[in-house]
Amino acid sequence: MSEFNHTPDDALNPYRSNQSFPSGQQPQGNPSQLTALAICLIVFAVINLMVTVSTPFVGPLMEEQMMEFFTQMIPEEDRQDFLEEFEQGQQNPLGNLEPILTWGGMILGSILGLVQLIGAVSILNRSSYGWGLTGCIVSLVPLWTCCCLFDLGIGIWGIILLSQPAYKNMFNRNREFV
Repeated sequence: MSEFNHTPDDALNPYRSNQSFPSGQQPQGNPSQLTALAICLIVFAVINLMVTVSTPFVGPLMEEQMMEFFTQMIPEEDRQDFLEEFEQGQQNPLGNLEPILTWGGMILGSILGLVQLIGAVSILNRSSYGWGLTGCIVSLVPLWTCCCLFDLGIGIWGIILLSQPAYKNMFNRNREFV
């Protein structure tokens, strides 16, 4: 028998790695990739949290500016009727649900942002594989921030990276010494 671990079924496995490791050895991952992943997750989690928390406060200010902009587009003779209808809530399809949806979205977005931040710190410290994977999965949830496409890419990269045995072992090794 050779010094490499191979079973007869390995030849039939199309997903088998072309790399062989001597028995007892594990593949080694690059720790700097985990650090880069963690830093990206931290940056976008903080941006998401800042945007999410500021939305209920900045939104009404922007709404007034947008209202002024759009009323300039309405002909002068129809402008007063439009403003009266808008103030009565006839132009707002959400009506009384708007504050509930706004604050509910802020709370949900804050929870998801905090989970993403906890996962990123867990990856950075190599302290919890479960929290790290959860942070990557949560970053796949699209929010209304400008970073949702970047979060999607980072989340996919993180899930792929953390599913590799070499990177899982970095967390397991760290757990043995704690």
